[in-house]
Amino acid sequence: MNYLTRRVEAARGHQDEIWEQGLNELDVVGVDGKRLTLADGRELTEFMSCSYLGLDQRSELRDAAHDTIDRFGVQMSAARTRMRAAPLRELDELLTTINDGWSPVTFNAVSAAHLATIPVLASGELPGYPIASGGPAFVLDKSAHASLQGLRGIMDQFGKTVRADFQDLESVTAVGRDLAKSGRTVIAVSDSMGSMGGSVDVPALTTAIDNIGGITYLDDAHGTSIFGSKGEGFVLDSTNGDLPSRTIWTGSLSKAFGATGGFVSVANADAANFLKRYSVPYAFGGPPSLPAIGSAVASAHLHLDGTVRKLQGQLHENTELLDAQLTSPSINTGAESPIRGIMMGEESVAINAARTLQERGYAGTTAMYPTVKLGQAMIRLAISASHSGEDIRGIAGVLNEITDRQTRRIHG
Repeated sequence: MNYLTRRVEAARGHQDEIWEQGLNELDVVGVDGKRLTLADGRELTEFMSCSYLGLDQRSELRDAAHDTIDRFGVQMSAARTRMRAAPLRELDELLTTINDGWSPVTFNAVSAAHLATIPVLASGELPGYPIASGGPAFVLDKSAHASLQGLRGIMDQFGKTVRADFQDLESVTAVGRDLAKSGRTVIAVSDSMGSMGGSVDVPALTTAIDNIGGITYLDDAHGTSIFGSKGEGFVLDSTNGDLPSRTIWTGSLSKAFGATGGFVSVANADAANFLKRYSVPYAFGGPPSLPAIGSAVASAHLHLDGTVRKLQGQLHENTELLDAQLTSPSINTGAESPIRGIMMGEESVAINAARTLQERGYAGTTAMYPTVKLGQAMIRLAISASHSGEDIRGIAGVLNEITDRQTRRIHG
């Protein structure tokens, strides 16, 4: 039995239940800030979207999308190696400024950035990122995002792959040293900030891997825009921009950035140009959505004019307010991450909690296996600068009622 079959069999019961109850795939017909109007007439305040700064609803981004359509049409359906619209060049220049001079390559999704970069990196041909004669050895965080876990088959084509717990840096370093002794170049692969909570010690990790001649590859999708004075993200902010040159990280344009797509940042322009010429998704795939790129350009200007810095402050006030209101602990309590997870345990309990929330006018994400471990289901909340204090206090009150009832049921 393959791994995917095992996962489907373990998840089928509760996944079928939540879909049959209509608690997933909400049919949205209108959006007003954090307020959703559904096809059945219901209105819900959502805590699902990863638009942590509310940029996707701003007039600057909306107007830019319309203007881009007027100038170029809906899409320029040709690989960018043949021709590219001017906003794509402008976005690259702005991202370079935001990201302290690191060179970006944009894609239509972060997953496409991974698929483009990891094979080229492992080949040993990427300028500035040499691979030893023994080939690469990937050390993959056990908790890394599914878009990275799903590339293990590709990693295995180039070299050895070992999974490790990146919260235990000493263990990761020991594994890396052993692999380096065999004449391999270690490529450490991890999220910088997890989608379900937690973060890695980026300065310690990148230093440790650099000391053994290795390369660190980080997914900063959930850190993009919400950290740093220019919104440069968690990786650069946590290191004060002092990163080893053998580092690569990806960022998202689809979450806090407010547009659509993703990018990879490399240490030199030669590496960026090499990816454009030799990575399959760039050389042979279609370009990102042009209206979204127009919006991303507008968002980049808001990153550089101080707007994003102010929104970060509002976001942090909202996370602090939620932490103060919740009577049960959640993942990331007290952290600057905008993600909170209220533990429910059994999958059926989480499904009932999601239904209660929707009945009371709120929508949160029901995170269950295989997204999280079996029996460790949670209600995941994505906090935004756009949420009002009333929104925060309202959903916290409902969640407190749910967890209080659960506690009374357990303890009689």
